[in-house]
Amino acid sequence: MIGDIVYNILSNDSNVTGLVGTKIYPLMATQGTELPYITYQVISTSPNKNKDREISLKAIRLQIDIIGNTYSSVTNISDKVVDAISYKTGNYSGYDVDIITFEDENDLSDIENDFYRKEQDYIIRIKI
Repeated sequence: MIGDIVYNILSNDSNVTGLVGTKIYPLMATQGTELPYITYQVISTSPNKNKDREISLKAIRLQIDIIGNTYSSVTNISDKVVDAISYKTGNYSGYDVDIITFEDENDLSDIENDFYRKEQDYIIRIKI
């Protein structure tokens, strides 16, 4: 479900695909995938509740990782991802998205494998 939404939004944004093509993967890229690319994963899912009943929204914490050869390329792609996905609402891949909000971002690197990474967290609220 969430993967369908994320892939739909990012793969249909020309600013993102202009930099990574369709190299947007759940959890991890296929071995041997050329840099740069994007991965995504669900961190947690929780229903929104009040004291009387469950509300018809589900909050999903999503992590998107941008992996590339240089810090500047990863930063450029991460900016495009934020622009593409933040504050989206509407129907994506058959799911009714209330809103997607950008929560935070971290810089990471992998010296051993010689790549840079930005890790972004989002909250996706879906009407159920």
